[in-house]
Amino acid sequence: MFDRFETEDARQAHLEGEIPRAIGQVAGELLATDPDIRPVDIVAVTRSERPLDRLAETAMPEMALPTLRGAEFSIYGKVRLGAPVTLTNLGCLPAACYECATKGPNPMAELTIANQVGVMHSRAAAESPNEIMSVFTREQEELAGVILEGVISLGETLRDVSLLDPHGAETSLLDALGGRRGVLVFYRGVWCPYCNIALASYQAELVDELEARGVGMLAVSPQRPDGSLTMQEKHALRFAVLSDLGNHLARSAGVLTAPSAEARTAQLELGLDLEAVNGDGTIELPMPTAVILEPDATVRWIDVHPDYSTRPEPVEILAAVDALGGH
Repeated sequence: MFDRFETEDARQAHLEGEIPRAIGQVAGELLATDPDIRPVDIVAVTRSERPLDRLAETAMPEMALPTLRGAEFSIYGKVRLGAPVTLTNLGCLPAACYECATKGPNPMAELTIANQVGVMHSRAAAESPNEIMSVFTREQEELAGVILEGVISLGETLRDVSLLDPHGAETSLLDALGGRRGVLVFYRGVWCPYCNIALASYQAELVDELEARGVGMLAVSPQRPDGSLTMQEKHALRFAVLSDLGNHLARSAGVLTAPSAEARTAQLELGLDLEAVNGDGTIELPMPTAVILEPDATVRWIDVHPDYSTRPEPVEILAAVDALGGH
């Protein structure tokens, strides 16, 4: 389903719920007659005409929910077929999708990243015990105690590495900065639920404030360009979303890491193979990081989060930009 329509009648039909109800009827019949069919995410498509089979890239295995039977299907977006609309399962929906489906503002839009993550964790805790999910919890607890070493220092300059835009066209860090101060965000990939929360929050709360100050923004991950395109389209991101194949930029910043062996096994069990997702065939990932750079890529401020379930908040980044002055 799309959030743009050729006719007013089509738009009204969507808003009044006829399309979601029709899909819900089919989904209910399938779930009732075939116990092997599991619910799947229906992803809201924004400004995209990509084939539906490519939307499978947006699945987030770490957020998998159990089968929900007998509940009325009432919304599209990142909510399972058969799931009723609730505050918790709307945690990562873009505000526009929520408003379209419910005719009201998204109560999650004003929450901090930490609060949204808390909602997601509470939802997971309410489900049946899951050993795979507990693996990620243990990993996050261990990462929270990591002492950072080798991170780039203030006043040092990041390498001007080659990057790819979502369509595979080559650019570079300096080209992406475009001759002005910018906020560089390192994230893991479209498959990461925490990254989705963070980038959607930056779009909603940070981008316009930065633009008003003459400051740009770009997000970089090691995933292939098609993953960047999916992330950009899913959250209607208006800032550059780029691929750093080989993690050269993250290595230059000293924020490169990799999942634990236990987490790697759990990822594979969930169908996530980083060697296939990353552009260089490795499992290396950047620690979630925000960096304020001068036009020549000199580091003015940096906030590194070894625990990937935490992120720099928009208000913290904006406060750092303002503290530097001289936009």
